[in-house]
Amino acid sequence: MKQTNLHSSNKANSQSIYTRINSRVALKITKLVGSMWCAYFFALLALISLPTAISSDNPLTLDSWIAQTFLQLVLLPVIIVGQNIQQAENEERAKKDSLKIEELYKICKKLEAR
Repeated sequence: MKQTNLHSSNKANSQSIYTRINSRVALKITKLVGSMWCAYFFALLALISLPTAISSDNPLTLDSWIAQTFLQLVLLPVIIVGQNIQQAENEERAKKDSLKIEELYKICKKLEAR
């Protein structure tokens, strides 16, 4: 099965220039945000406001910092990285399964020809 590129498919040719630009920008941002370097950067960025959250008298401030600042900033890129790893593993498994199925098909054809 031939894979088609976004730029070469008929669907892409019928899309407006704005849709194609938006798709490219979204893909670049997803690749950037979906990296462990981005997760590390977001963790450091979140840690900047940690001393303020700790020194506040309100325990909800620290709770909010954990939930709304640290977890949201750091987990987004980590989840994207994890999904990319899972997708690569699934693609590799599918390739291996396809090769096994082709081998079994050839064996069945040989047995059928007897």
